[in-house]
This record gives sequence, structure tokens and C-alpha cells, in this order.
Amino acid sequence: MKALGNHSKLVLTLLFAAILILFYAGSGREVITEKNFVGKWKSSKLETPIYLYATGEWEIKTEDGIVL
Repeated sequence: MKALGNHSKLVLTLLFAAILILFYAGSGREVITEKNFVGKWKSSKLETPIYLYATGEWEIKTEDGIVL
């Protein structure tokens, strides 16, 4: 009977540790939305930057403001 008590303590301790690890691993993560992609992007293949907007539209625009 005493061995059963030690076994259940071990199981509860491992369960508690697993819950703590899952809680810690899930915290602090940023949810990725379209706002993470809005802005000026530079392509490795193009000289001209690409502008991505929150509406889902995009354009290739030179530094002078000329849209290609």
C-alpha cells in the first residue's frame, strides 16, 4: 500500500511538471497577423522595394514615389 502512495506522488509530480512546461512554452508567443507584414519590404531579387498594405494590396514603388 505504501508503494502505491509513492507511485501516485511520482505520477502527480510528473503531471504537474508537464503542465508547468506546457504553460511556460505557450506563453510569450506573438500571434502573427496581417499587421506583421505591412510595410516596406526589400526583395533579394529586386532593387525596388515592395510596399505591402493592410488591405492586402501591394505595389512596387521607387524611392522617388514612382509606382512600377
